[in-house]
Amino acid sequence: MADWFIAAEGVKVVKDSASLWPQILTAGAEFGGVWFGQWLISRREENAKAAKREEERLYVATELVFLLEQSVEGCARVATDVGHTDAQGYTRGEFRYSELLYV
Repeated sequence: MADWFIAAEGVKVVKDSASLWPQILTAGAEFGGVWFGQWLISRREENAKAAKREEERLYVATELVFLLEQSVEGCARVATDVGHTDAQGYTRGEFRYSELLYV
């Protein structure tokens, strides 16, 4: 007769013989399936995070380009300003420099 033992405090009775190997292989396959599924989920989340990060970088870069363009236009107006002469003989500029504000 084959030996029997009780696992998990009488919840499951397992036969201690050569037929135990299919159960071990099944448990290993289940563990492998769970690990592979979790790996796929982790990869999908990492890819989604990377895509979102790229979108945010594109948005920030676009906003920065617009801010720099406005600042350069302001600097160009000041640099090409001919100005006007006031009553005391001083030449005053018509344009003031524009500050670069990161809002």
